[in-house]
Amino acid sequence: MTRLIVIVCGSIALQSAVAQDGDNAPNKAIDFDRDIRPIFKAHCISCHGAKRQEGGLRLDNRIDALQGGDSGKLIVVGDASSSPLIERVTSVDELLRMPLEKPELTTAEVGRLKKWVDAGASWPADSKTKRAVAGHWSFQRIKRPMLPSVPSNNWVRNPVDVFVMDRLSKAGVTPSPEADRAKLVRRLYLDLTGLPPDPTDVDTFLNDNRSDAWEHLVDRLLASPHFGERWGLYWLDLARYGDSD
Repeated sequence: MTRLIVIVCGSIALQSAVAQDGDNAPNKAIDFDRDIRPIFKAHCISCHGAKRQEGGLRLDNRIDALQGGDSGKLIVVGDASSSPLIERVTSVDELLRMPLEKPELTTAEVGRLKKWVDAGASWPADSKTKRAVAGHWSFQRIKRPMLPSVPSNNWVRNPVDVFVMDRLSKAGVTPSPEADRAKLVRRLYLDLTGLPPDPTDVDTFLNDNRSDAWEHLVDRLLASPHFGERWGLYWLDLARYGDSD
């Protein structure tokens, strides 16, 4: 047991040393979200954020941070040695060193700040990450797309089928034959309730000659308590119900 503890502790120490070496590696590119934002959030934002700006300084966005505070610019882009930010976090004077009256930054954190400033003090506002987020489909205005042109056939019955058929055609795939009514009712039961149908339920559907028999069956299963039991499982899992009850 003791040997196992020693091995585990030694592994953790080795990983920590490797991580620190990686932080200080001269060829490792600095990423704001990974390397700089956590430093600002842990040491700076409580006094220099959106709710509170000591000395007129905000470090929660690029424009305000580069503009500086009451005493002038804090970050000289491309020159860490001339940046008051680096001077303040490395000062030996407790009245000048930042963060004030809190634990000082580690050597690794200071090193990352220096590399970040020397590299141009890039921020998400001018990064690929920001542009990718802004271009995400969930932020776009909803537009009705044009229906693609597909060969006319009996398989296409609604606009959604048109897009499916278009994609299948591009992939050189033909639709599978339509399942018989017995298979369809079994699939519907399993999808909506998670349970297979009783033989009597299958027979009832097969003998229902109404044109909207399928719609009636869907409505009946949606009203079944088993539908709520099946689909409620996903919400219970998200809420970690099995861990908390």
